[in-house]
Amino acid sequence: FIILTTLLAAVTSVAAHGYVSQVVADGQTEPAWAPFSDPYMNPVPVRVVRKIPGDGPVMDISSSSIACNQGGNDGTSKVFDVNAGSDMTFKWTNWPGEHKGPVTTFMASCNGDCSNFKATDGKWFKIDEGGYTNGQWASEKLIANGNQWTSTIPAGLASGQYLVRYEIVALHSAGQPQYYPGCVQVNVKNGGADQPSPSDLTSFPGMYNGFSWPNIWTDSLGGFVVAGPKVVSFADNS
Repeated sequence: FIILTTLLAAVTSVAAHGYVSQVVADGQTEPAWAPFSDPYMNPVPVRVVRKIPGDGPVMDISSSSIACNQGGNDGTSKVFDVNAGSDMTFKWTNWPGEHKGPVTTFMASCNGDCSNFKATDGKWFKIDEGGYTNGQWASEKLIANGNQWTSTIPAGLASGQYLVRYEIVALHSAGQPQYYPGCVQVNVKNGGADQPSPSDLTSFPGMYNGFSWPNIWTDSLGGFVVAGPKVVSFADNS
């Protein structure tokens, strides 16, 4: 009985992981890649969100999968038209409460057509982050907001096609952070002339190299700083 209970608990824990099922911006809702149904449809649907294999984590920060998840280095033929300055909401299927950690959103120019752009070639800049504030992790705020996280496309950002990378890092297992990234291909319209500076840029893999995650159960978290560069700030404050 004890062994069976333990196994059931493990299965429940694995099954409880979430993934982004919808992306919303400018009054439009686009379904994301559904890993448990889309591969079995005929024809296989084309989504604005790059493929992911399931709802499990990426564990190897040196793997190409850390950019946009396993299989996410390859593009899709569809993009999401979004106006510069618009909010973009990522709707997760669910998120387990014990999987506490930061939430971030990055962008990278596709230098043209995103369908042929490898995520690992991206020069990424951060547009949004949530860490640990007032005794609460960003993942807990996401849950409280109906398993949703909203970021804003910078208003002055130059028009063109970009990858938008969303991620939750789960820190519940000390010494074994779990990364849950995904990427949506967007076509930014009505933008300005803003471009990130070299100091704003990072790479995946690469950004997490040498970063030390806290033990969220025993460490003091008051000084926690989210990994990577600061959120980009353009001269026009967009």
